Amino acid sequence: MKHSDLSLRKDLLIKFLLAAVLPVLVFGLGVAFYYNSNLVESIQGSVYKRATRIKFEVIKFLDDSLRAMNMTRDLILTGDHSNLPTEQVLNSAVANADIFEALYLVNDKGRIVDIGLPESRRQLRQSLLGIDFPLGGIFRGVVSQTEEFFWSDTYVSLLTGEPSIFATIPVGRQKLVGSISLDKIGDYVFRNLEDDFGEVGVVDRHGTLVAHTDRRLARQRVNLNFHPEVVLALKERRDVTRHFDKKNRDFFGISFIPETGWAAYSSRNYSLAMKPVRGVRHSLIAIIVFSVLLAGFAAMGLAQRVLRPLTSLTSYVRKVADGEFNIEPLNTRYGEVNTLTGEFHKMCHALLDREGALRQSEERYRGLINSIDGIVWEFDIEHFRFTFVSPAAESILGFPVDEWYQEGFWQEHIHPDDRETAMAYCIDQTDQGLDHQFDYRMIGKDGRVVWIHDLVSVQSDQGKPTGLSGVMIDVTEEMAIRSELDESQQRFALAKRLTGTGLWDYDFRTRRLYWSSEHYTVFGADPDSFDGTLENALRRILPEDRARVDAEMEEGAKGGHMISSDFRVAGDDGQIRWVHTVGNVIYDDSGEPVRMIGLVQDVSEKKAIEQSLIESEEKYRSLIDTMAEGLMLLDLNGVIIECNPSAISILELNSRDRMIGKNLWREPPEFFRTNMQAIPAEEWPDLSSFYQGTSIEGLVLGVRNFAGKLVWLRINAEMFATDLTETGTALLVTFADISDFVLAEQSLRNTIETFSALVTAAPLAIMTTNPLGQITAWNDAAEEQFDQERSDILGQSYPDLGLYMEGSSSEEFNWQHGTDILRGHELLQRKKDGSYANIRLYRAPLFDEKKVFLGLVGIIEDVTESKTIQQQLEINEERFRLLFEEFQALLNGIPDAIMLLSTDRRLIWANEVANRMLLDTCEQNPEQCSCEQFCVSREKDCEKCPVSMSLKSIRLEEALIEGPGEKMLGVKAFPLTNEFGTANRVIVIASDVTEKTLLREEAERAGRLASLGELSAGIAHEINNPTGLLLMNLPLLRDALNDAMPILEDYSKEHGDFFFGGIRFSRMSSQVLSIMDESFNSARRIRGIVEDLKRFARSNDQDDLERVEINQAVKQSIKLVTVKINKSTNRFACNFAEHIPPVMANSLRIEQVLINLLVNATQALTDKSKGIEVKTLFDESDGQVKVVVKDEGCGIKPEDLKRISDPFYTTKRSRGGTGLGLSVSSRIVRELNGRLDFESTLGEGTKVTFSLPAMEMRNNNE
Repeated sequence: MKHSDLSLRKDLLIKFLLAAVLPVLVFGLGVAFYYNSNLVESIQGSVYKRATRIKFEVIKFLDDSLRAMNMTRDLILTGDHSNLPTEQVLNSAVANADIFEALYLVNDKGRIVDIGLPESRRQLRQSLLGIDFPLGGIFRGVVSQTEEFFWSDTYVSLLTGEPSIFATIPVGRQKLVGSISLDKIGDYVFRNLEDDFGEVGVVDRHGTLVAHTDRRLARQRVNLNFHPEVVLALKERRDVTRHFDKKNRDFFGISFIPETGWAAYSSRNYSLAMKPVRGVRHSLIAIIVFSVLLAGFAAMGLAQRVLRPLTSLTSYVRKVADGEFNIEPLNTRYGEVNTLTGEFHKMCHALLDREGALRQSEERYRGLINSIDGIVWEFDIEHFRFTFVSPAAESILGFPVDEWYQEGFWQEHIHPDDRETAMAYCIDQTDQGLDHQFDYRMIGKDGRVVWIHDLVSVQSDQGKPTGLSGVMIDVTEEMAIRSELDESQQRFALAKRLTGTGLWDYDFRTRRLYWSSEHYTVFGADPDSFDGTLENALRRILPEDRARVDAEMEEGAKGGHMISSDFRVAGDDGQIRWVHTVGNVIYDDSGEPVRMIGLVQDVSEKKAIEQSLIESEEKYRSLIDTMAEGLMLLDLNGVIIECNPSAISILELNSRDRMIGKNLWREPPEFFRTNMQAIPAEEWPDLSSFYQGTSIEGLVLGVRNFAGKLVWLRINAEMFATDLTETGTALLVTFADISDFVLAEQSLRNTIETFSALVTAAPLAIMTTNPLGQITAWNDAAEEQFDQERSDILGQSYPDLGLYMEGSSSEEFNWQHGTDILRGHELLQRKKDGSYANIRLYRAPLFDEKKVFLGLVGIIEDVTESKTIQQQLEINEERFRLLFEEFQALLNGIPDAIMLLSTDRRLIWANEVANRMLLDTCEQNPEQCSCEQFCVSREKDCEKCPVSMSLKSIRLEEALIEGPGEKMLGVKAFPLTNEFGTANRVIVIASDVTEKTLLREEAERAGRLASLGELSAGIAHEINNPTGLLLMNLPLLRDALNDAMPILEDYSKEHGDFFFGGIRFSRMSSQVLSIMDESFNSARRIRGIVEDLKRFARSNDQDDLERVEINQAVKQSIKLVTVKINKSTNRFACNFAEHIPPVMANSLRIEQVLINLLVNATQALTDKSKGIEVKTLFDESDGQVKVVVKDEGCGIKPEDLKRISDPFYTTKRSRGGTGLGLSVSSRIVRELNGRLDFESTLGEGTKVTFSLPAMEMRNNNE
């Protein structure tokens, strides 16, 4: 809050409240702090006392247990039980002591020889006798012991599988072992414990719960190593009397138990323990609230009394502020107030004088503003509206000045696309108190868009913006010019990008070459490989084109003309590209070349198309040269520009040169119609009509060729696009020699006249007319066809024959119209009964020897019946076509290969599946395909070939053969026989049974795996027992040696070096502990290998995962195979990356995979000069921790690489390989969500990459 905003009344009220409340508040907080401290001290003491009490309860329980076991031992040793077997003594001790869940008598070899059990579990006696009891593992690192009595930490009971502890005492050469469940300890220790005090527990020396008020936690063997005070008490073997856990807000006390190395602890929740102080806190709050209320009422009364004289003064000042400058001063009883109002009166008179001067100044200011070519404005930030706008506003945007003063006018008339950006920018700059300028669009009153450049000045008061002023300038024309310039630049950039065109600029003086970014794509160049010189660019041109390009550039630079060149360049990626460049040289005033500027474009695709067009042109030219029809190309003037050999032959010119260049329109040959009438040149079609879509099709003309011989031609002509003419088009004319046909037609016409008498008796309707259209002949068939008597129709003109166009019964056909020949014209005839008949009309004109028209002759054939038959045939044909397509689709949809073979096994037909399976030779020469080539390109029959057998037996034959691509095919052959029972075709169906064969082999392999699983399960117990003893006893031996080493060292210093285990102590002292570690790790590896064999045949159970440092695992693996590595190579290198994140995995499993890879690498080396490299790395791109094992060995064949991780697949079986190594490794890696990648080159070596997800990446995925 600012000082000016704080009222006097509030100030007095706050100070009174502070004076009344502060003492009470200080006193109350002091009392609460004192009471709270004493209570905390008391609670911490009671928590520690409770832990001590639990400690003594534990000691008492242990003493009771020791006493019971001593009594049992005495009974066994003194012979008081001579009439009782040991079993009964042990059973009685278990039943009477009510402490033990079982008592074991173990011999010196660690085997259970006798056992005492409660009555409910005595049926398990036989199953437990004779098994190995792992005493070494149970009492490894015992903390507290007497001469005869030993206590263990928590352990899993052999009897119940529940958490327990074990105690042992010697019985002669045997040991008596007592098993006590954690529940029994908890019942005893907490039997007198109150329920509401808090949490109580007992932990062993490793921090694992032995007893707890919550029995579930003890059964789960929860470990408290996360609690630093528990770890401190166990490590330093001392009590922790007072501790407060801030995280869980608990009081904590710990009492150490020296007899066992355990610790008893007690805790109590802070909230529950501090209940008594809550009442005091509530009372103190009530007192403070009462004091605040009392002080508030007093302060308000005093403030009101003090403020009365100031109220009158405030009213007076408010009137002055409202502009009442002529009021008289106040007259109160307070002199200070009267003096102050008198001074205000004088100030009012001075303000009146200054107001007049300001009006004059304002008039001058407004005149100046009105003269500015822009909108001068002032803006009120608080109300967000203009307070002043110059008259230019109306001329620029069209809105009257009064409308500008409306609230929100500015933002409402900003263009919608600019509103948010413009307002945000202006507000941001104003909040920072910065003058600014910006461009935006506004909408005028008439709807037009006006660009505004706004210059803004910010007025501030004590750093806070209070108002804005500025000038708006109309920049619409400038923005339009700028927009056009931007669009032009964008179009130029877009054109370069779309066409792939680059810009280059060479400076002759500096010999520097600039080229745009598109050049790197056109030239296939790496930007880092270009140094900006012309030599660097020209060096990329192929040597075959370099000399020509240099000459063209030199000529262009000297001659001053445009440079244009095509050449080939070699890109950095090795690809050859065709490049087209154009350029122009710029000269200075003296005529010397200064710069050369040009464009470059990749025309590789264009060159490829041109080459393709050349090849296509050669192919089609060969086709045209061999066609029987003549072909000519004519330009717009009728000049022959191209022709084929057939055209030369038909027109009987001696050579092509004599024909090319002839103008058929200026030197036309003699043309004749079919009636042998010559065609005048003026009746020839105009060439321009062809450009409007006119074409000639099937025109028959007689032409007198250049040898003077009359040749009859059928001519087709149309426009054709070509680059052989300047206009890009030409007239394509094709013609065929039909002289023999025309002569035969003329002979036939003469024959018709000769046999006219026969027409009358013809079975078809025949009629003739004279030039006037009167019927002159009408045979009997015509009478029957048209149902009219000959006497009634002869001599009649234009008879109504009832003929209509086919498909329309309303368009009547005029028989007499035209003199053209109709051959098989389809018509409809309407008969007298109203029915219709299908007829086919043949009509021709008759001429005499002088070619005078004599009339028409027509033959009418009733084709109604044949038409019906034809339609039915078409329907049947369509039906059979659909059936054939469906049958073809059905055969193509069958997944088996189907073929039809001849008796010599040649392919006649095949479906799509068979076609895909054919070899390349068959695809190139299908008629040469045979059964042998379909299979595996054999040159002779397959053994037991089903095709050959079916041709001999004339029945179905089947066989399993090897097909293309190493596929196994099940082949069936069906012979097709003729009417004599002899096979003339064979249908072959081939099914791909590769997958079925592989599945059968996989089933056999699974059987072997099952046998391996049964075998591994049988030997697992025999291997695991001694391995378990090694794993339990080796750490004990190591601890013993570790404790003995100081004594041995002192002995060595006193008596000198000595032999220890056949090795001098000075050497053994540095290696014995390492040997013990290696032995322990090897025992772990034996157990891991057995478990892998069991898992290989079992379900995919994952081991317990742990945090594994990959570098440590690699080093351990290398250490275990160091001897084999040294025997195999003289060049072994390791590179360990730093700061590699850990992986969540099983260290034994990782070491097993790495050892397998290292052993394979050593076995692949051919001599010791070949090397092996191992390195670790972290790939941040995919979050993978990787180990790379690379050797320089013999490599792996590609066909073997595909099956390298298959079970039992090995290329080293002759050297004892089983094919399980990489199979087991691959399975381990998959279970750990990792990956094994193999890269190998035959004769060069193999690289294996072992990848596992980093711990952070694995957690994210999960």
